[in-house]
Amino acid sequence: MGRYPAIGGYGPWYKPTARDLYDVDFLNIASTAAQRVVQAVRGSSPGRANKLPIWMGEGSPDWRIEDTSHEHELAHNLTFELFSTDMAASLARRGVGLYARQTLTSAIGTGWSGGEQVATVTPAFWSALLWKRVMAEEVFAVTTASTDLRAYAHAARGGAGSVAVLLINRGAQALTAAITLDPVAEQGSGPSGCSAQEEYHVTAGPHVNIDGSSLPGILVNGKQPAFAPGAREPPPAFEPRRAPCGSEVTVAPRSWAFVVRSR
Repeated sequence: MGRYPAIGGYGPWYKPTARDLYDVDFLNIASTAAQRVVQAVRGSSPGRANKLPIWMGEGSPDWRIEDTSHEHELAHNLTFELFSTDMAASLARRGVGLYARQTLTSAIGTGWSGGEQVATVTPAFWSALLWKRVMAEEVFAVTTASTDLRAYAHAARGGAGSVAVLLINRGAQALTAAITLDPVAEQGSGPSGCSAQEEYHVTAGPHVNIDGSSLPGILVNGKQPAFAPGAREPPPAFEPRRAPCGSEVTVAPRSWAFVVRSR
């Protein structure tokens, strides 16, 4: 059984505000922690340690925070999900192979729809599912000229040579980005052209009621993902927003987008 090094021992005395979670230094905590963990593991036993998978888990503040000056902001957007998505990308970039979040028992609850009790899930479930469906394990280097726009790039899942770029806008204004992908020489990875561009924009949606708690909802391309009442099928597919290859991407304030460019 492996251990999960925790990130960010904030302690019971400190309750971060929404403003904290958008701060560059705060967002970089995960990256710094991951770098130290990876260095410690790899340096502990040269050779054997390089083959050990490194897992890390969220050691995160509770975004349902009371008695803070930004309580309203925390309760009416996806502050923590933005923070968590950035954390997952930061860990992957530093060489962490698995990012563990809470179990599904804390993400799935019961709510009401049309007077009937139905199963509902938190934004954390949909956010993690979208990541799993878009981002593969291979990580590429990426740079951005804006401090408000954080960017990460992986191989796209399910498409040889395709790339998925994650753009996170931590700022209060919409940002437009032009994505330039350079072919990766090693092993022929990376795109050698583009046949399609698909986008998944994640923003806050209407609240959902789960086990008596009102939680911010999540929209993917303007639609609230949901299971059909009584459905036993796999989770529904996310419908992409299609754009011409090479199109600039506008990311709404304090939201994020996955941009998949296929060969």
